[in-house]
Amino acid sequence: MAIPTAPLDGLLFFSFLYHQDFDFDSFLENCQKKYGTGAFFKHSFFPMKNYYEKEMGGPLVRCFFVPHQLYKREELVQAKLWSYEIELKFSHDDIRTINIDPGMITLENFQLATFKSFSHRIYLTKNVYSDLNLCFTKKGVQSFNWTYPDYKHPDIIEFIRWNRSVLSQKLIH
Repeated sequence: MAIPTAPLDGLLFFSFLYHQDFDFDSFLENCQKKYGTGAFFKHSFFPMKNYYEKEMGGPLVRCFFVPHQLYKREELVQAKLWSYEIELKFSHDDIRTINIDPGMITLENFQLATFKSFSHRIYLTKNVYSDLNLCFTKKGVQSFNWTYPDYKHPDIIEFIRWNRSVLSQKLIH
């Protein structure tokens, strides 16, 4: 019989998509005060850019931020709720100037938080679902049919894997 044990902590992950006029540097500074410092990565690959530009205008900038502080897995829910509040705060006339997608990197997988239900998404609490996008195996990284194309891109996978190695080192110490 398995003995109930708490899961190991993970690293929060944030994907930011914002209008180029948005004061992202000030925003990131406040985000780091809340979640801690860590790795930052800008990447131009974003297949849904045109879709979001219809809502947010353009041009848009895409980047990722992974605070290197350990978090309980339950914090993913709070990160999603915080992200939603921030998106509303910086919206003007119901138009977002920033889109924030939080997630979590664990030793086992990479998941995103969402308010949208779907067959492969597991309900957590407070209207937040976990959307499993990648699994880490001995053979490497496994994506799924539903994995967003961004998270299948080799550069982005490498960024996630590198942060997973940071997580592994933090869990050892």
